[in-house]
Amino acid sequence: MRIDVVGFSRRDRPFVGEIEIGADVLESPRALLEDVAVLHSRYGYAVDGIDPISIILSFPNIRSEYYRVIRDIEKVLGLRCRTITIGALVALLWNCTRLNGFDGDAFTIGERTIDLADCLGLEDAKLTEPYPGAFRPAK
Repeated sequence: MRIDVVGFSRRDRPFVGEIEIGADVLESPRALLEDVAVLHSRYGYAVDGIDPISIILSFPNIRSEYYRVIRDIEKVLGLRCRTITIGALVALLWNCTRLNGFDGDAFTIGERTIDLADCLGLEDAKLTEPYPGAFRPAK
């Protein structure tokens, strides 16, 4: 199995993850589709019951094809590919935040805004972005 991350959330939903820390973040959603196909065909999980997540170093430029591919996957397959950066994961860890799953809009890329700070669940904390692209695309 060539899946970077596989497991079950606290809500007993399977999830797959692809870690891409290089410049080629577009490879991550493509690999996620392969991961979902493996869990579906080999292990019998329903496609709509799997939560795919891209773990990337930083968000690409706003004009990147990455966002279009993520949205196309949702439109065509009804599969919400979530995205989180290493910086956001560190912020969650530093604030001892507990993730129960990937419910609602957690770590999804919206139509108009891309900002992980909104969905980190750290409303009271003053979050400073540790590096450009950690919570939102660098300008």
